[in-house]
Amino acid sequence: MAQELHVLDRRDIQRICSGQSVVDLATAVKELVENALDAGATQIEVKLKEFGRDAFEVSDNGVGVAPENYAFLARKHYTSKISSFEDIETVASFGFRGEALSSICELAKSFTVCTRTKDETVGVLLEYDASGKVVKETKKARPVGTTVIVEELFKPLVVRYKDFQRNIKKHYAKLLKVLQAYAVSCSNVKISVFNITGKNASRHVVLATQAHQTMGENVASVFGTKFFKTLLRVDFELKGSLKAEAEDKDDRSDDANSDSEHKSSVMDNEHNEHILNGQQRMVEGFVSK
Repeated sequence: MAQELHVLDRRDIQRICSGQSVVDLATAVKELVENALDAGATQIEVKLKEFGRDAFEVSDNGVGVAPENYAFLARKHYTSKISSFEDIETVASFGFRGEALSSICELAKSFTVCTRTKDETVGVLLEYDASGKVVKETKKARPVGTTVIVEELFKPLVVRYKDFQRNIKKHYAKLLKVLQAYAVSCSNVKISVFNITGKNASRHVVLATQAHQTMGENVASVFGTKFFKTLLRVDFELKGSLKAEAEDKDDRSDDANSDSEHKSSVMDNEHNEHILNGQQRMVEGFVSK
């Protein structure tokens, strides 16, 4: 007997779409880091609880969220990056679709934002429900900037949540590669990553850069001076209309064969691209000698 077609519940549709936007821990944290960079942050701190299994938070010293945007911050398709589809051709920010925060909010047990702008004398702690609605707002002292706190990612999705909990070390390893790439490529931005584990909540420094001005200094901070000396600097200029497709090396295998191979793959793919004009680009980076 043929199955009858029926429309899905709106909430189920939202969860399915959110699950496509945020597929793993690395994607969720990456979106928050990119939001911090788009906000002009020069200091970004990532805290993971039990490798990100129990919770994670991203704090920055960016411009913060204005009070008039509190209600829309975690709503789908609300964005300050573009006003129309045509803006996509010139958008210079990392994100612009207005889906990241709403998707993370939908897929987490709890989603909290603490923020303050330079125009406010005190910060605010905002708690959101799964639909992106503010359910609690309290004053909280903090410097200018934003902190996003996410607890138990994928909790509403039983099967994915179990898989996430069971394979947290793989998720953590993939996340670390992503954060290393940002730490290397972001000049004049201090990026710190901490993992908090155990009953005593021991805090371990996973990654730290010092807002260096050059990519080379960042490479040395992340991978060490010894490894940096094995790399060759590459600078070149590209002209004309360019289109490129690249295979993500991280998708070729779940496990890195060695630490050195992992470092090389990160560096082979990492570069800074400076757009001089519409048809001319300056690219700088490093490759293994």
